[in-house]
Amino acid sequence: MALGAVIKVEAGGLTVWGQVSGSSGYASQGSLVQHFGLDTETAVDQVTVICPYVKLDGSHHQTVLLDPVANGRLLVV
Repeated sequence: MALGAVIKVEAGGLTVWGQVSGSSGYASQGSLVQHFGLDTETAVDQVTVICPYVKLDGSHHQTVLLDPVANGRLLVV
């Protein structure tokens, strides 16, 4: 996953956001793995990954995953 990517997870009426960061402090390396708590929701409706790089038309590349498995791991490349 690209550094700076923004992740939006939608589950029922819940929406949570995350961002991939390359560091968490001086001279450290942050994890590229993102974790999202879903409160009482048991299913995920949609995960959207927004790449930080701008395309020639000025938009950002987005990957949308519909009905991904909850309580699991997704690999987005």
